[in-house]
Amino acid sequence: MRKFLSFRSRHLHDRTLKPSSNAVASSPSDGGKPHREDALYEYEYLPEGYIRILELLPGALEDPLRCKLVPVKLSEAPNYAAISYVWGDNSVTDVLHIGDKILRITLNLRDALTRLRFQHRPLSLWADAVCINQRNLAEKTHQVQIMGLIYYRASLVNVWLGNLSTDEQT
Repeated sequence: MRKFLSFRSRHLHDRTLKPSSNAVASSPSDGGKPHREDALYEYEYLPEGYIRILELLPGALEDPLRCKLVPVKLSEAPNYAAISYVWGDNSVTDVLHIGDKILRITLNLRDALTRLRFQHRPLSLWADAVCINQRNLAEKTHQVQIMGLIYYRASLVNVWLGNLSTDEQT
């Protein structure tokens, strides 16, 4: 069982998601195959006052996660949802496909994106681990300073509480 809390207009919505019978267990969506270094996603420069919106492409629960990253001026950003979550163990990762490149993400973020994704239409999201270049200290510092505004401007904030243990499901 998976649990989300969604905040919209200062109202709390609790949405419990039940596991799908066709959900993939904890095996990575890339089949554990190694990827060439040149296939890793490389971030483009992000000007001050801009953010990246993750456009999560539609797919079924068992499909690989695919997205586009779109830079937008924060003051002119289209509607987007934000996600708040615990990163989890950085040493255990899975793959997010950005075009023909990949970005390693934690299993906790993978689970959240898998459950948030729509089957038939894209979803515009802001998730810090993906939308901020974590290897660029200047960008990361600036983006962290405006995170309150990023969450404030989101039309919806989803809080991912993670997978419930067997004890918590009873």
